[in-house]
Amino acid sequence: MTNEAACACCACGALKGPSGFYPRNRSTCKTCVIDRAKARYQQKRKELQAYQRAREASVRAAGVSCCYRITHRKTGFYYIGSTTCLHLRVLSHRSSLGRGDHYNLRLQKCYDLTGWDFDVEVLVGGDSVTELRAAELDLIQAAGDDPLCCNIVHRASV
Repeated sequence: MTNEAACACCACGALKGPSGFYPRNRSTCKTCVIDRAKARYQQKRKELQAYQRAREASVRAAGVSCCYRITHRKTGFYYIGSTTCLHLRVLSHRSSLGRGDHYNLRLQKCYDLTGWDFDVEVLVGGDSVTELRAAELDLIQAAGDDPLCCNIVHRASV
């Protein structure tokens, strides 16, 4: 007569032996606990690598006055903006997206879907704020009614 029972957490087929479940007296087998921990570790590692890629790109473009586009890799949704310091602007986007209070809900939903999985690219360089705003307006209007464009108002404030 044995005290063995099948694992209740999945269909892995693990049998309960004297200490086969983890933690004791629970219905989850050690194999499933380890597999879940590995999956969580791999997800966190991917998020860290994506963050490091974005940070490196931001640092390379630090202090750049430009019009930029942030593109979500998985869905293709993009946002067009302008700034006098790209590095700080990207950090601002990341911060508000991470807190879950970004003003652009479509961009926030993309972030909620996969974490920071965006590409940032410089579209147009410039020195004056007026030039940048005019270039941003042209780029947003060129996007027209593109369903992938996340800009809320399809005109830039001058």
